[in-house]
Amino acid sequence: MERDDLEKLARSMAESRGIDPDIYVRLISRESGFDSTARSEKGALGIAQIMPDTARDPGYEVRPIRDRLDPVESLRFGADYLSAMLGKYGGNYEKALAAYNAGPGRVDQGGGLPRETVSYVDYILGPTRGPRSDGEFEVAEVRPRARPEKEDGVRPRARPVDFEIPVVSDPELIPARPFIRPRTLGRAVENLGVASLYDFS
Repeated sequence: MERDDLEKLARSMAESRGIDPDIYVRLISRESGFDSTARSEKGALGIAQIMPDTARDPGYEVRPIRDRLDPVESLRFGADYLSAMLGKYGGNYEKALAAYNAGPGRVDQGGGLPRETVSYVDYILGPTRGPRSDGEFEVAEVRPRARPEKEDGVRPRARPVDFEIPVVSDPELIPARPFIRPRTLGRAVENLGVASLYDFS
């Protein structure tokens, strides 16, 4: 099926379930670009990017799907599942879309959502709304990893990394870059125009 036909089918399925058809079309566009063969690294498959566990047991009285690569069945399943999420969250599109992307369990647990999910919802709802209506709908806090400290409370100083440039007499055997010998290479710090290598491990 051509993309125009798939978009028309997506709109029809959305309207028959009381879903805003523009929102459902943008959802599918974001998920797969209307590519019925799309595959994600996490295992989502098909035009509606359905995960295998969700396909087998979606819950919420949604009929499972056997062939996720069937664009008609995939669009049907996606519309059914989004409709179920809208019912679960009282018509709140922000939460329903977040649940479609990250799972209802992640939405229900609170504490913020992955940045990817927030970006996903903002993309789909952007043309239809202003600021977020739900104060709970925020990016989950990512706490920086604590740096180690010595017993006296002073952090260890950076240690220069030893490296060597092998001496090669034959010009054809000269390597393109020096051989770095340390276990861990931290960062390159420029000091007065001279790059130094430091190990912060």
